[in-house]
Amino acid sequence: MPEKKKVRASSKVEAPRQVANRFDLTHKISEGSFGQVFMGIDSKTGTRVAVKLEAVSSKSQQLLHEADVYKGLQIAEGIPKVLWSGTDGSNNVLVLDLLGPDLDELFDFCGRQFSNKTVLQFGLHAISLLEHVHRCGYIYRDMKPQNFLVGHGMEGAGSLYILDFGLTKAVSDVTKKRGRGLVGTARYASISAHRGDPPSFRDDMESLGYIMIYFCRGSLPWSGIKAKTTKEKYALIANKKMDVSLKDLCSGHDQGYAAFIQYCRNLRPEQPIDYNKLRKMVTDIADRTGVNFDGYYDWMETQYGADGRPADMPDPCNGPLRVKNDGNVKGSRDRRESRRDSILTNFESKKTDGYREHRRSGQALRSAKVKLGASRAFAKKGDFGSAKEGNWSGGTEKITGRGEPKSDGRSHRSSSRGGDVTEKKTQGSNLCTIL
Repeated sequence: MPEKKKVRASSKVEAPRQVANRFDLTHKISEGSFGQVFMGIDSKTGTRVAVKLEAVSSKSQQLLHEADVYKGLQIAEGIPKVLWSGTDGSNNVLVLDLLGPDLDELFDFCGRQFSNKTVLQFGLHAISLLEHVHRCGYIYRDMKPQNFLVGHGMEGAGSLYILDFGLTKAVSDVTKKRGRGLVGTARYASISAHRGDPPSFRDDMESLGYIMIYFCRGSLPWSGIKAKTTKEKYALIANKKMDVSLKDLCSGHDQGYAAFIQYCRNLRPEQPIDYNKLRKMVTDIADRTGVNFDGYYDWMETQYGADGRPADMPDPCNGPLRVKNDGNVKGSRDRRESRRDSILTNFESKKTDGYREHRRSGQALRSAKVKLGASRAFAKKGDFGSAKEGNWSGGTEKITGRGEPKSDGRSHRSSSRGGDVTEKKTQGSNLCTIL
């Protein structure tokens, strides 16, 4: 008998017209590696909802886990309410309150420039949201502007929400295994995450610091780095992140942002976070820069398009929002991000021109060294400076993105996180290997 050909199950989402015999789907809002999000109408109440779909045949299913996390987080301000979750036909389904656009889209809406007040108000709100997640026993692990959304409509534009808990991990499930694969988004990942250590609360807070300074600057020095493979790209991002001093990273802005990031970097994995101290750092920046918190954000003001006419704030009810690119979904946004990330400040260009030239010669991965000194010596310098001078015990090491760890024989610590535009957990490979 001829052998039967094995048919590979498709992981593509096939959206039905209705789920749970209640929620009617209208149009797609966004999509990513997890699946797709549709706007829906609750046939019982007539209210608009967000319906997240993931194919049951998907290899890396996250949606049902995400629903469990929502239940564990309980009802709290800034956490979307789950209206229904389960499996319907060929899809896992999660139905949530309908929210507005994410902060990265609003950043573009505001001309890729946020005022200091907007950045600091976001920072304070995000600290409280992450504190709630941590106190419920979870490490978020997917920090990026796209995962912070505002409420729907102008009446909800002053409310901030955190969502997308597919990569969230319960503290009770964290093991001491090191050198694991990369989880999250490399652009905002903590240094300890790049090194492959078990995740901890400090990773989320350090990532928040990078997001705030990203909103201040419009880009980060390690944005737009290109490489032949994903592993090499993550290694280059890690090296650049550790090579740029925090003083230079926050140049032109209040150095309180540098102090915020440095505090998070200096925390030990098991050390409790002083959330009030982080809030104080944010309010101190506001005091020094003359910012008064009034709950009003830049996107709540009238914005104008290229034609000089007032622009409407993005609204999921008016049609699809842009694709939330994660490296697997290609589209116009991928090209836009690539172009905008390549436009760096003079400081970044001066710092990276020689480095890029060296990389083109094929030697960058072998020669990129990260010198890690003791945190005490770092503190004596009184500079918020570079991680290569900072808070790790260990000697000179290389991050190359391939091979096995090598060092000069002295002890070192590692941590887990990364991904420039990747939310998906990569299994079976260490995307950022310390050499």
